[in-house]
Amino acid sequence: MVTKKTLRLQTWLAVQAATGNAGRIQELSEQVDTSDATVGVVQIEYPDVSSCTLMLQSCDTLGGEFVTNAAFTQAATAACVVYLNRAAPVGASDRLSRYLRWKILGDEATNWKTTFQMTLVLK
Repeated sequence: MVTKKTLRLQTWLAVQAATGNAGRIQELSEQVDTSDATVGVVQIEYPDVSSCTLMLQSCDTLGGEFVTNAAFTQAATAACVVYLNRAAPVGASDRLSRYLRWKILGDEATNWKTTFQMTLVLK
């Protein structure tokens, strides 16, 4: 029997910052533990990304070094799907590591903003 779990990695969030702000990382308590899954699909909706980079990242150990699975610098398509697989090599961008989070890397030289949400399906 295949079990499937759908959850929000992030509900709709609008973030903006003034010049000099380097960005924001999802709180540790809100990062998702995918240890029971072998495959993950992340739908990312981002109708607004301006002067920043929105990233989906993963890591095998809590507090370890995160790898960027996907990055978006403008809202050209406004949505995408990222497929992740636990069988992919460690460090590969399509690897489903144990912990998932989002990160915003802001352009410190100017004001920046983004609006997004991320939905995660695990199998």
